[in-house]
Amino acid sequence: MAIFVCYVIGLDRFMTLTFPLGQEIFRLEVFPRTELTLEAVDNSLSDISHFRYEEVDSKTVAIKIAKSLDDLVDRGGNEDNAFVLSDPIEGILVVNKPLDFDKGVREFKLEIQASDHGSPQSLSTITTMTIRVKDADDQNPVFTQETYKTSVTESPIITGAQIRQKLNIDPPIHAYDQDIGINTPVRYKIILGNDHGFFELEEQIGDLYLVKEVDLESLPNPVLNLQ
Repeated sequence: MAIFVCYVIGLDRFMTLTFPLGQEIFRLEVFPRTELTLEAVDNSLSDISHFRYEEVDSKTVAIKIAKSLDDLVDRGGNEDNAFVLSDPIEGILVVNKPLDFDKGVREFKLEIQASDHGSPQSLSTITTMTIRVKDADDQNPVFTQETYKTSVTESPIITGAQIRQKLNIDPPIHAYDQDIGINTPVRYKIILGNDHGFFELEEQIGDLYLVKEVDLESLPNPVLNLQ
């Protein structure tokens, strides 16, 4: 007995058009032989039925397409092989590559075929599975502007009085979460440049307040770093 090993990996629509029914794929020498059987050795029991052999002469056989390869093509939104069946017998579906909610496909519709190993005809059925990708909190928030500007009025006399003056900033300070599927609330704070405590930044909204009287000498650094 001679065994022909056939691996069907990564078929695409182009290949199904290139190989029509009856198309010879390749030839191989099997000699001497009294019996030749095509068998699947990688659990692809339904795949082997798509191929047949034909004797060319006493030493050579040709492997040909027995039925359309179309049902072996990844369809229904899985063109990039994002998912694969790790075990075709048990039907275990696994993620084959990283998924990106923010920049990639957010919903996959997979058509999954189940086939028996019937003889003389293999029977099959198809079902559809919908997979929705959930967003993960893996993106940093970003500000709408690299630099925000405002102005304050110098106090002619420093009295030490407590004030709380909202500063006019146009456009206003604003940052947003790039993980749009989660859209976690953003929190704001001043991380550098406010050593003397002249300013307060409203944590949830991002409004900036002047909370102490200020003169030019007491404000050596007019730049605040925000987070």
